[in-house]
Amino acid sequence: METQTLLKRTAPIVQVLQAVSDKIPVIAVMTASDEIGKLNFSTEIVFALSQLGKNALLINAIDTHVSSQAVADADILIVDCPSGLNPTNTAVANESNIVVMTLSAEHGTDAYAGSYELLKCLYKDGHYTKVFEIVVTHAQDVPAGDALYDELVSVVDGSYSLETHLLCLLCADGSSDIQREVFHQAAILLEGRLW
Repeated sequence: METQTLLKRTAPIVQVLQAVSDKIPVIAVMTASDEIGKLNFSTEIVFALSQLGKNALLINAIDTHVSSQAVADADILIVDCPSGLNPTNTAVANESNIVVMTLSAEHGTDAYAGSYELLKCLYKDGHYTKVFEIVVTHAQDVPAGDALYDELVSVVDGSYSLETHLLCLLCADGSSDIQREVFHQAAILLEGRLW
């Protein structure tokens, strides 16, 4: 295939999102430092949405070009963003219907401090004013995961009028059946917020 023809069929991620954001829902998945949890959530939520009959397309925010045809065939775009603060995350958040942020219980206090900085940046600099969906990963148990989320909320509530919602909590020792059900419920909640 000629390079010229290929370039007509692909485009940079932000350009694609700007073109389709009013037609195809976009879910951005981000993290301050939980790269493994973020990647796991991104891939598992695509599968869970497919179980609900949705064609969810997972794309990486740092891809230099995205297939226009694959995007056109999708019901939902899941954009896996790089970790931490960067202009790509701000640009993707601005074009997204929902921003999901993973927060690892393995990192303790550092986890919610970094997540707070990322939330603050997206809200203040990126002007993302919708509800942030939070996914707590690697929790020892449900009370520990809830406690970490509550710590993040207490910091966020004291500083800005950011809104967060606990989308789901993934325990470190959860069975695959339990994890699958958690992702299924998260997919139902996300679908409900999009349509």
